[in-house]
Amino acid sequence: MWLPLLFPVLVVCAAAIASLPVIMHAVPVLRFESSELADRVRSPPQPSMQCVGGNACHETNELPRRALCENKGVDDGKKVIWRCAPCLASDS
Repeated sequence: MWLPLLFPVLVVCAAAIASLPVIMHAVPVLRFESSELADRVRSPPQPSMQCVGGNACHETNELPRRALCENKGVDDGKKVIWRCAPCLASDS
């Protein structure tokens, strides 16, 4: 009897939780992939990983397709320190 009345409340609560901001210092690892788009709040999705300059951008076979960034803690200004490394073809 209560389920039909409770279902809309559960849907609204789930939607509210999904729109909460992400607390970055609580995120242990970020994974980026060149073929994926990153969702953004106020603008269209952008490539999650792309080459932005230098001669290496022309050597597409040599560019990493994935990168992992590890949360190393926060600095004195409370900004998250990330350590990122490419995942090369042999690391797949």
